Amino acid sequence: MIRVLLVGLVFGRDFLHLYQLHPDVAHVALCDTDPVLVAEVGSLYGVPDQWASLDDALASGDYDVVHLATPVATHAALAVRILATGRSVGVAVPMATSLEDIDRVLSAASAGGGRYMMLETGVFGREYLEVSRAHAAGELGRLIHLRGAHLQDLDGFPSYWMGFPPMHYATHVLGPLLALAGTQVLDVRCLGSGTLSPEHEGAHGPSFPWESALMRTGTDVAIEATVSFFDTARGYSEGFSVYGERASVEWPQAEDDPPVTYRAAALGAPGRGRDLTVTRLPALDRPDLLPEPLRPWTSTGPYTSPTGATFEVSSTHSGSHPHLVHELVRTVVEGRPSVVDEVAAARMSAPGIVAHQSALAGGTVLAVPQY
Repeated sequence: MIRVLLVGLVFGRDFLHLYQLHPDVAHVALCDTDPVLVAEVGSLYGVPDQWASLDDALASGDYDVVHLATPVATHAALAVRILATGRSVGVAVPMATSLEDIDRVLSAASAGGGRYMMLETGVFGREYLEVSRAHAAGELGRLIHLRGAHLQDLDGFPSYWMGFPPMHYATHVLGPLLALAGTQVLDVRCLGSGTLSPEHEGAHGPSFPWESALMRTGTDVAIEATVSFFDTARGYSEGFSVYGERASVEWPQAEDDPPVTYRAAALGAPGRGRDLTVTRLPALDRPDLLPEPLRPWTSTGPYTSPTGATFEVSSTHSGSHPHLVHELVRTVVEGRPSVVDEVAAARMSAPGIVAHQSALAGGTVLAVPQY
């Protein structure tokens, strides 16, 4: 049984009920710099162990793992501090926004006694689980091309998001694609598109509303990656498409629709073009991968906290949260590397950092560090 410290409650509260229900978690504590938020969440969920300072919480020595759901700019530095105490840490994406910070986290993870996990929802969602199963079973045939896009309107988000380089947040695109292909990006050419409106400029330096990249991998399969955060009239979409010799899966235009599967007849059939069967992907939940108390929570539903209060808890990111929490908990309990350990996290984060550098250089092809 382990003890968990949940840090950053604006987003982190979405995971709290999962830790309370997990059979391998003995205790959960809360930490946020906003004392009103800590008190509010603690009261609602019946969590009396509350902290306003991460340093004070770490000094108490009471926790085995820290779930870090703080703003992006803090991820690398806080992960290094936590790992230096010998604890394990699960960190929201991305791992870092500079190659230097990636190296710092890698060094801290190799030197400390704890485990590192990047909490990439894209490799735990129901669509990824189904496509991964189909690929492992040979249903897609040889992979031919990979494509992904994260399109989101960040109007109204906190000011620290303004001007954020889109490719710095490319892990939701790259995570599932690299995991499926079992490879890493060798080099990238990226173009920025459009001009940021003045109200969307920020403290991150020159950037674009939209960035699109072509990435060469360690296999014969290339990746197209697109991320857009500003000034674009487009509904939210965060997904990936996989094109194979036998079958392909395309993410839908509308976020609430199921992906489309194309299955082709065998090569060499008479006539022009192969016959295709087009169906909707049965992106089914995988409760068999979860402990029983977590199985209902791949969907939004009412939760009764230890206080007796009943309220709705959300299940976003394609039902990934229970799987993500279970992986982090079992990583710590078993003392093993996570499926998204520090090396996998670096491979998912670095290409986006280099892609933005390429966009600023007018699309110059740039090498991506190998991990």
